[in-house]
Amino acid sequence: MTDFLLVEQLHRMMGELPRPRLMYRKGIGMRGYFKIYRSFEEYTSADIFCEMDRSFPVRARFSALLGDGGTADTRRNIKGFAVRLYSGAGEYDVVCSSLPVFFINRSRDFLELAESMRCRTWFDGIAFEKFWRFVVKHPEALHCALRLFSGEGLTASYRRIYWYSVHTCVWNNEKGEQFLVRYRWIPVGNDRNGLKEGDDRMIMDASYSSHPEYQRRTVSWNEAIFPPVRAGILKLTELEPLEQSEKLCFSPGHLGPGISLWGDEFSDFADYAHKAGGAERGVRT
Repeated sequence: MTDFLLVEQLHRMMGELPRPRLMYRKGIGMRGYFKIYRSFEEYTSADIFCEMDRSFPVRARFSALLGDGGTADTRRNIKGFAVRLYSGAGEYDVVCSSLPVFFINRSRDFLELAESMRCRTWFDGIAFEKFWRFVVKHPEALHCALRLFSGEGLTASYRRIYWYSVHTCVWNNEKGEQFLVRYRWIPVGNDRNGLKEGDDRMIMDASYSSHPEYQRRTVSWNEAIFPPVRAGILKLTELEPLEQSEKLCFSPGHLGPGISLWGDEFSDFADYAHKAGGAERGVRT
């Protein structure tokens, strides 16, 4: 084959084709706004948590960890919810999951976990034998596995899910003090089965901790010790066209002034994986 110009044009065309996400392929985007209930300036200098008289624009994406566009929403799965808040000081990404814990704490176990969960079929699902072998090999994954195979793993509607931040963030105030924070989104009404049709509002809670045990993703925070604080409300008002929402690349480390990502090995790896996945699809944070 000697037509090198033709080959070059072919590779250029292949590079322009949209590439699917590695995970969380099936999703839907929305727009709206976020407004806080009270000022948290004693904890953070981030304007999205300090300025009570403002509503901050939001872009969000609901998704499913496993499966493609034709996968049923009712299959056992982990759902994802990513929010980007826009302010004058910068942009803040909040990456959340339908489960309050994760399977692993070490980044080197991630590829093995991903391989154990994916079936090589038309509709991806959990490869049960490989998955449970992984859990036996990594006992810290049992907590998340039990939640996945409970009623929490079966959700028919994104609107009735409680969402939990996957990564621990650090709030920094003007005095240089730091606070470990995790977020939780609660559907308005505080009742998973009592939402009214068309009610797409969610309340954000924030919890604070300084104990090293609670920096691990396989551990849920004890609300009796670290009670959540009602932070603000998110209102999603319109659907976003698919071609626009697929150009979004959320990253847990994509944060503005006043908030940073807890800098452990897994957080750094997850932040890189999100950004690298976006770069492969031709999208930047």
